[in-house]
Amino acid sequence: MKRILVGFLAVLLAAAAFVALRHRATREARERRAEASLLRFDDRRVTALELDRGDATWRFEAGPDGWRVVSPVRDTADGERIRELMSRMRRSTVVRTIERPDALGSYGLAPPRAAVRLEGVTVPAFLVGDVVPTNDGVFAHVADREGVLVIEATPGTLLFDPDPARLRDHALITTAGEPPAALEVARGAGAVGLTREADGWWMTSPRRLPASDRAVERLLSALGRTEVRRFLDGVDAADPTFGLDGSNGRVVLHAGTERTVVLGAETARGERYARRSDRPAVLAVDPEPLRDLPWTADDLLDTRLTKLNRYRVTRFSYRDSAGATLEAERDGERWSTADGASPSPDAVYAFLVRVLEAPVVGWTALAGSPGTPRAALEVEVEGGSVERVAFLDGRSAVLDSLPGVALRLSSDPPPAALP
Repeated sequence: MKRILVGFLAVLLAAAAFVALRHRATREARERRAEASLLRFDDRRVTALELDRGDATWRFEAGPDGWRVVSPVRDTADGERIRELMSRMRRSTVVRTIERPDALGSYGLAPPRAAVRLEGVTVPAFLVGDVVPTNDGVFAHVADREGVLVIEATPGTLLFDPDPARLRDHALITTAGEPPAALEVARGAGAVGLTREADGWWMTSPRRLPASDRAVERLLSALGRTEVRRFLDGVDAADPTFGLDGSNGRVVLHAGTERTVVLGAETARGERYARRSDRPAVLAVDPEPLRDLPWTADDLLDTRLTKLNRYRVTRFSYRDSAGATLEAERDGERWSTADGASPSPDAVYAFLVRVLEAPVVGWTALAGSPGTPRAALEVEVEGGSVERVAFLDGRSAVLDSLPGVALRLSSDPPPAALP
């Protein structure tokens, strides 16, 4: 019995020792994590960030519309990059601490390569020094902390290369959110105005014409994908070298506020100059996305005869060039023709595609009467609006909604027969 009791006590002591060791290990791990952390702060409370590179102190301020550069130039900033820098200041791994360092200058910390100071939170200055010899980290120092820190950082990250220019907005335009409500595009003389309506994009000048949604989206996508490579501060944008007189292209975007983007000449470095009305610098941008953009009414013209949605058609009447007619009306999902037949919806919609979306290759202004039509279409859509199309000799068509314009077609109108 005594031997059993001794064994039981031994097990209890071992368990207690194990629990104590676990608590000690947990406490030491917590202490190591605390020691290894850089700065503790809530980046949502940061109101300003200063990045001192020795030659200049760059100041970035948070506002209701996002981050902006306020000094030494005024410009838009990249909020994501600023948040990334703050995240690395909080979460980067401290590989080791040099407790009794030589002079801080030996580590590129007196003066530092960069000093970061935050406002809105109570944290000390964060100093970034030289890259470590193994090229996988940097020396750093926190103002109220003893020793020099070796921080894990790889080439390309903001702690490895704390260049303030990297915190500026590198997008030529920002395409997040709703697309603009209106545009104006021009290259040289002859601007084309566009507006976004319920059924897509329409040209408003030089006259009202249906615009290709795909062409407008291609233009906006190209501008949105264009990245700024360099910022030319303090230069005269009117210098002919930059070619920013509008002859190389200009886009005015109306999205709450008006913003103008002017494209310039290509550079000897394989870039292209550009200017944005709300940014003071001349921008040297990636030229590739900007090649072959649509600038003219012909470039932007919709390639479909109408923008009507065939699934919203409730009634149509069509007469072809041979005098044959086809009339049909929809009740719910059921179609019926004038002779009492009940064609399949697929057959009706296939016919409507052929006539409503006949391919357009250009347009011509009409000075007088368009003449006698060789074929005609009348379409009513949900809501009661009616569109009439007259097909003319010479493969062209006129629409009631586009007076004074003839759209050139690539083919003759179809026969009045369901497929």
